[in-house]
Amino acid sequence: MNQNRSVIVFEPDLKGHRLEYIHHIYIGALNSDRTFHFVLSPLFNDVKDKFEWPGSDNISIHILEDEEQRIFSAGNGIKAFYNKYRIIKKYASHYKATIIFLVMLIQYLPIIPLFLFSKIKFVGIIYRIYLYNWKKDALKKKISEVIKWSLLSKISSVAKAFILNDSSASVYLNKKYSTSKFAYLPDPYSQITYKAKDKREDLGIDEQNKIFLHFGGLTRRKGTIDILDSLFKLNDEEKKHYTFIFAGEVYKDIKDEFYSKYNKLKDSINILLFDEFCSYEFLNDLCYTCDCILIPYHNTNQSSGIISYAAYYNKPVIGPANGLLGKIIRKYHLGITIEDLSAINNYYCCKFTKTENQYIESHTVTEFSTTIINSL
Repeated sequence: MNQNRSVIVFEPDLKGHRLEYIHHIYIGALNSDRTFHFVLSPLFNDVKDKFEWPGSDNISIHILEDEEQRIFSAGNGIKAFYNKYRIIKKYASHYKATIIFLVMLIQYLPIIPLFLFSKIKFVGIIYRIYLYNWKKDALKKKISEVIKWSLLSKISSVAKAFILNDSSASVYLNKKYSTSKFAYLPDPYSQITYKAKDKREDLGIDEQNKIFLHFGGLTRRKGTIDILDSLFKLNDEEKKHYTFIFAGEVYKDIKDEFYSKYNKLKDSINILLFDEFCSYEFLNDLCYTCDCILIPYHNTNQSSGIISYAAYYNKPVIGPANGLLGKIIRKYHLGITIEDLSAINNYYCCKFTKTENQYIESHTVTEFSTTIINSL
């Protein structure tokens, strides 16, 4: 292999969707003429069995040392950024890489300028688009965003910045900043090979109950607490005929508050909690089983992989009306959008119908991986 065509896919954190994205890129790299070196979190050894990783002469996997992992889990001061830079530079030099792909590009923006005089170029994904919050943001936040996006567009070390799930934003940003760096990237649905099963009987859920599912990393910004608060507002009849499933790790930012409210609710309403890293098979079973998926996210300036599951299983979502997320829900007829997330309980009684699946047809894993691989 030509070492001048060497690519590093660097990811020191495999939580959430990142493992899936890494796997998509890995599979896409199998047919590439480039050499790929995946430099990953030690967590990879614990979660790699979630997917298959076929061996290939053009692909290697390197696990970060514990101390290196600790550095990337540390703060974001000047010393921390410099230490992170040294680690990335070490692997770039070791593998003679000319391109480094980052699943979370913005996190590395303070580090990338340190590579300004090297031959290394960065490619990565951007999730949050400031355009949707511009009117609400304070002046300080607006100035920060202008500096950030101007840097992305002008600095030569950034070769390509993929805007996740927002084709219009990538076009607008290229015009605004007079560049061609910004490109659309579909957020893919990773279909598993087995047939999902109805879990009502296994979970002891009455056939007449309407099931609401909230899954993924459970955090404040994803509206997890809003959902719990909404359950206190239900009347006795609603509590009797609704089932709420929370599936995914309860994050530290809400852990105490979540369990305090959960313990007050669990005896009066059917709540099923799976506070763990759930298997993809189990999550697919839950999506197949439920009647509605709840995504009352506060961070509406980015997309969510949850809507792919909803679209694939033709299950409606209840989500925010504003931002990119609201736009996607309306554009693809994926469910109900609401202005006031604190009033989400008013929508549990809605009559839900199957959604359309146009979203899935245009958001495939192949489209995702091909778009990235072709840019490297």
